[in-house]
Amino acid sequence: MGPVGIAEIVRASALREMAWANGAGTTYEVAVSPAGAGLADFDWRISLADISVDGDFSVLPGVDRVLVLIEGEGMDLTVAGQTRALEPWAPVNFAGEAAASCTLRHGPTRDLNLMCRRSRVAGSVEILPGASVLDVRVQQGETVWLGVLAGAWATEAEPDLALGPRDFIRIDRPITLVGHGLVARVGLHARPTVP
Repeated sequence: MGPVGIAEIVRASALREMAWANGAGTTYEVAVSPAGAGLADFDWRISLADISVDGDFSVLPGVDRVLVLIEGEGMDLTVAGQTRALEPWAPVNFAGEAAASCTLRHGPTRDLNLMCRRSRVAGSVEILPGASVLDVRVQQGETVWLGVLAGAWATEAEPDLALGPRDFIRIDRPITLVGHGLVARVGLHARPTVP
């Protein structure tokens, strides 16, 4: 039996390195559904990407994307001809089929990425405040992943289970985190299938 409330743990050291769909960079896969799915057949995918040069994003038709700048000093994101400045910790949603590119402002960045097949899954990313105690809820039918972006955390029920930067857990019930830093909450809901 695993730690109370934790259905799965993915340590930073276990993140799977993969090439971008367009071959222009590298991403580190946290989790994907169904297990083992590739870029053409996933329902949802959570990953981290290190971006060191300006360039185009992969085009992913039928996929909703959420991007969060988690390290670095900012970038400008252009989607379908519209440019906006990205600041750390502010999730940005955009359609995967839209032409997208980035310009780095002051050197390399690291991003948290959520990709959801629009016809199958709805997803969201929330950056939880860096309080010393975080009560995290799970809605009925929701899959929830928590990722440590900065600092050190543990669960109240398992204080010896240390979670550091780039560690992720999937929870199956409400839990309380204790520590300091920033945590990303990724929520996933299956969309009803149309007969």
